[in-house]
Amino acid sequence: MTNEDALNLFFVIKIVIKYWTRILLYSLGGAVVAMVISFLLPKTYTAEMTILMPESELGTSALSTSLGFLNPNLSLSQGISSPTIKSILESDPALNMVVDRFNLVELYGVKYKDEAIKILRKRTQIGIFNLRGVIEIYVKDRDKKRAAEICNYYVKVLEELNKKLRLTVKKPVVRVISFAKPPLKKSFPKTSYNMITAFILVFIITTVIYTFKEWQKE
Repeated sequence: MTNEDALNLFFVIKIVIKYWTRILLYSLGGAVVAMVISFLLPKTYTAEMTILMPESELGTSALSTSLGFLNPNLSLSQGISSPTIKSILESDPALNMVVDRFNLVELYGVKYKDEAIKILRKRTQIGIFNLRGVIEIYVKDRDKKRAAEICNYYVKVLEELNKKLRLTVKKPVVRVISFAKPPLKKSFPKTSYNMITAFILVFIITTVIYTFKEWQKE
């Protein structure tokens, strides 16, 4: 740090000390505003379900390939590969079944089913975790109970589509490690995070403003 940098830093600290009551009040005000806005925003809950990867049921040999990742070439009796499960659940036919089952066109307040499918696709996330040997399904919804119900319904969707496509003779198609439960806490908005962010942001802005004013005087 040069002498000039040290002087600039000292100047800013001096400004903060001089106007600390105003800066603190403005910062606290920003935090309070962020808290109020967070309370007014619609709450969103995220339900989670964990499924055992079909490859994991067969042991480490089925998980190993030349690249060290999962093997998608499973037989009809062994089950459907994890990438196939993910593709099926993210497909329009699967989402269409969910939309019909929960009447999401009306719940989402849209006119067409395609619009409801797009919203549902954004609110659904399916992740394959090779090291843990599981597939996790996340569903976001403004109703905590419905979020869990939709999440769990994906297992039935998979079974129904498998009957039509005849991808595997294995029953059930997947083994569920833990079914989704209504989440206890909301995933959005994050009130504490928003308050801290607003406090820091307002603190920086007000400090810069007062520093600039004092600099102009000198």
